[in-house]
Amino acid sequence: MQANLQAIKSALARCLEQTTIREPRLQAAIKYAVLSGGKRIRPLLTLACAQLFGVPAERALPAAVAIELVHCYSLVHDDLPCMDNDVLRRGQPTCHIQFGEATALLAGDYLPTLAMLQLCMQTIDSTIIQAQCHILSSACCAMVDGQALDLAAEQAKNLSLTELAELHLLKTGKLLQAAMALGYCYTKPNGDAQAAINSLGQALGLAYQIQDDILDVTQDTHTLGKTAQADLALDKSTYPKLLGLAGAKAELAMQQQRIELALSQLDTLGLDTLPLQKLIAHIVVRQY
Repeated sequence: MQANLQAIKSALARCLEQTTIREPRLQAAIKYAVLSGGKRIRPLLTLACAQLFGVPAERALPAAVAIELVHCYSLVHDDLPCMDNDVLRRGQPTCHIQFGEATALLAGDYLPTLAMLQLCMQTIDSTIIQAQCHILSSACCAMVDGQALDLAAEQAKNLSLTELAELHLLKTGKLLQAAMALGYCYTKPNGDAQAAINSLGQALGLAYQIQDDILDVTQDTHTLGKTAQADLALDKSTYPKLLGLAGAKAELAMQQQRIELALSQLDTLGLDTLPLQKLIAHIVVRQY
């Protein structure tokens, strides 16, 4: 995992060095948004999924970079005053606090387009590029839809558990699913393998969000690198709010069982899932 993480960091830096942005403040804001820390969960999933099907990590790096650029854009926009109005991200001032709201907005605008460019510049079969562009753009659309539902939910304040799950499958889950799908696009896994990966991505998306909600109420700002109890301050619908902390942990355990089932299905297909298992375990039990 460490080798993949270092490869991702280097690829992101190279990608941003090659941009043709002429306005220095915008260029600085984009680098700040992308290179100032981060767990790199989504690109790590892309590389792990590619390697699961025998694709070298180097070949899948453009897709890994693309998914992380989209994720970074979503964080910049989520933090804006008109959205979650956060002042801290990855232990540092958010992009709009550091560079101003207008520049942060433009930085966020730039990143998903740059992500698509990374996919299109690959010297591989055009059908693979087309499939990846479809996967990533569909995930972006779902993410925006989920964010809109999240904003609406702040006003409604009466979401059911089903509605909360639907919201987070769009806002968080679809991009995690896309990260994995981008990895297996480099090869042609059979239908059973694709179904297992898609099921795994869905369960992981919910598990990730539930753990995020739990950490929001159990960890401090220093540990999280962002403002603790921010969801509580905004009176958002979360798993601890709907189910209590014990209930949220029970829901997390249920999603972990779904993850284990999907991984076992991949095992029966003769695939070496151990690296992917280790990465997913790290994601689900993370403390920040």
